[in-house]
Amino acid sequence: MIQVVEDVTGGSLLALLDKDPVAAERPMEILAGWLAAMADVRSASFGKVAFVDAGGRSAGTCASAMLDRALAELQEIAGRDKRAADAQERLGETLHALAEPIEPRAAAALIHGELGPDHVLLDRRGGSRAPATPNANGSAAWPSVTSSASCTIRRRLSE
Repeated sequence: MIQVVEDVTGGSLLALLDKDPVAAERPMEILAGWLAAMADVRSASFGKVAFVDAGGRSAGTCASAMLDRALAELQEIAGRDKRAADAQERLGETLHALAEPIEPRAAAALIHGELGPDHVLLDRRGGSRAPATPNANGSAAWPSVTSSASCTIRRRLSE
């Protein structure tokens, strides 16, 4: 495996948004362009890019995959934290109730799993700040609402 590493010294987009929202407008415009371009990449199936590009078709629905992941994470944390263990049954029921009304999506778009403002780093090229893409391992074909929800949750958790 080959990994490309760059020393990005301009801080995070989240820090810039908090410190100087006007200065954050340019990186946000660039990021919006990236997101629009990714949304144009469509797939009939969801999953990691390499899997989908190789013709793979995911079993079940995106919602069922996300529910399975959430339940596995709940089980894992319940094994480490007594409060989570005590609430595990109630939380599991809540996850099932939240997932139940979600309708399957007909198509998936390319999303990057780590584009929350806390993960977008900025470089200082040309005297302005430009976003630098974080690790692309999180890229996948998912309903685009997944990316929007993830960014919203990240922003709220960081406040």
